[in-house]
Amino acid sequence: MAAALLTAAVLLVALNVVWFASGAGIRVEGGQPCAVRWYNYSSFVCVCNATYCDAPPSRPALSNGGIAHYTSSRCGQRLALRLRSFTDSTELRSGAVRLRVDTSQQFQRMLGFGGGMSDSTAINIRALSSATQQHLLRSYFGSSDGSSQYSLIRLPMGGTDFSVRNYTYDDSNKPDPFLKNFALQPEDIEYKIPLILMAQNLTNNGVKIHALPWSAPRWMKVYNGTSGISWLQSKYYQTWANYFVKFLKAYARRGVNVWAVSLQNEPTSGSVVTNGLNSMGWSPQWLRRFLVDYLGPTLRRESSLADMDIMIGEDIRNYLEWSEEILESKAAERLASGVAVHWYGDSETDPAVLDDLHRNHSGLFILYTEACYGPFLGTGYPAVRLGMWERAENYTSDIIQATKHWTSGWEDWNMVVNTEGGPSWIGNPADASIVSNSTADEFYKQPMYYAIAHFSRFVPRGSRRVSLQMDADANSTDVESVAFLTPQDDVVVVLQNKQETRRSVVVSDPQLGEASLSLPAHSMHTLVYQRAGNTV
Repeated sequence: MAAALLTAAVLLVALNVVWFASGAGIRVEGGQPCAVRWYNYSSFVCVCNATYCDAPPSRPALSNGGIAHYTSSRCGQRLALRLRSFTDSTELRSGAVRLRVDTSQQFQRMLGFGGGMSDSTAINIRALSSATQQHLLRSYFGSSDGSSQYSLIRLPMGGTDFSVRNYTYDDSNKPDPFLKNFALQPEDIEYKIPLILMAQNLTNNGVKIHALPWSAPRWMKVYNGTSGISWLQSKYYQTWANYFVKFLKAYARRGVNVWAVSLQNEPTSGSVVTNGLNSMGWSPQWLRRFLVDYLGPTLRRESSLADMDIMIGEDIRNYLEWSEEILESKAAERLASGVAVHWYGDSETDPAVLDDLHRNHSGLFILYTEACYGPFLGTGYPAVRLGMWERAENYTSDIIQATKHWTSGWEDWNMVVNTEGGPSWIGNPADASIVSNSTADEFYKQPMYYAIAHFSRFVPRGSRRVSLQMDADANSTDVESVAFLTPQDDVVVVLQNKQETRRSVVVSDPQLGEASLSLPAHSMHTLVYQRAGNTV
């Protein structure tokens, strides 16, 4: 198996050599090339197992004006690296899109990028051999150039649709208002907590973990169900706040400290939508009351939890008016730290609603906390489409759009699913950036994995989005772009060409000059260079 993977990797090296020879810049050798496997979709996956996993070459030190240029493309590259400079104009063509970086204009501070530690994710990782598990965790959380360098983990409080059973932490047969029967479950103790601890040990900058529930126990709810139209009985609001505290303290005792909590996953799923998922319905007024009168005060009374950040939202941006309604209360606005948004339906909604939210509540961060592809209890099977490039392009487009409209981070949903897109107790499969095959003891890095890595690997927590102005006569749909300034004073520019033909781009920096690029069809790019002096 290892020999086969190396053979595939050598073939991809040959592809990359041809591509690099056709343009300016110096190819950087080293690293571990992708072990290519095709599954009859528009591109390929990179195969990893116990003995082999791809990683780009390490970035060398950059001279003044030097640029590290990373490329992934439908036709063959995966974070391929070449070095170029601002004095390079050999690829300048007429009709080039001109982009001007201005680090003196700075916007939101970035929280980072990451994914969800669902039960399915943890079960799929633990089903692999120890060595393969290590490769997978390093692929997401390692501190080297071969990692996505994730800095956020989204942690469900109890069961979700991506669990093997429907459960909460107090599934008593009768009401238990003092939560005497509250207990973490095997999914936490045997799966999620050990993996989170391993992930924490791999990171340099630490991982921020935020937690949220899908449903309260049946006995707390009207209609006694954990899915469908249902809501929390008002007499249990304080009990439900205490449930949060018990969860947070139970995880802390095992070495996992949670940074933030959200009030509820997709509150509309249990109030205006019936889809069979684990859910609990709320209205904006009920959420505001729970935050202001119960959860907020309860957390603030606990010395170990008093600084806990609280997020509202956790739904698509069509429902951002719910968050606006909650924040009409000054007490709610003081307690809330941020608004969580899910990406579903972004292509059908105007991103200006994010600008409105920021303008009205500039003290709150905006964080995208869930994205995935799947049939979602409907048509569109198979859910997992190994090697499908278009899904990676749409991830990149959404991250660029969201960050240009004040979003401080972006998270995938399940970090790992199996080849069927699960497990899911209600049969709701979905795709993921990494797909595991425990029978073969290997996993597949999807194009989506590299799409996120073009941001997460280069834009650490604490970075700032900066101005990147495009010529007025340029078509922003031809070349999508966004820029950041890192705490290490690196400028990071992310570009995407989704067109069927090459696009010429000139990136200019007022301190360093111009660099000319030729972006192949269906490609994404990250440029990294050192800012010249302190211009702020």
